[in-house]
Amino acid sequence: MEKVTVSLPAELLSRIEQHRAGTGASRSEVIADLLWRGWRELELVEREDRYRAAYRSQPETAQEVEWAELAAGELLVAGEGAPVEAPKAKGRPRRAAR
Repeated sequence: MEKVTVSLPAELLSRIEQHRAGTGASRSEVIADLLWRGWRELELVEREDRYRAAYRSQPETAQEVEWAELAAGELLVAGEGAPVEAPKAKGRPRRAAR
């Protein structure tokens, strides 16, 4: 553990203290928990931003959309009849999922 000094707005500190009193946790525990939660949220936002940027630079092809719709349709009707026929592959064959 390391000790740091941080300045907080009075209203925020008051809310932290109310939460701390209600949970019985120490101020350090409450602040560390909030920081970890915020950090995970930041990582999630950054991951979503990277995904969106990658998708913009290489969007799905029409064939990939067709395959995704086929898979979704099969999930919806699973066990209710014959499997749906796969679309005819154009281009290189797709590798099976592992």
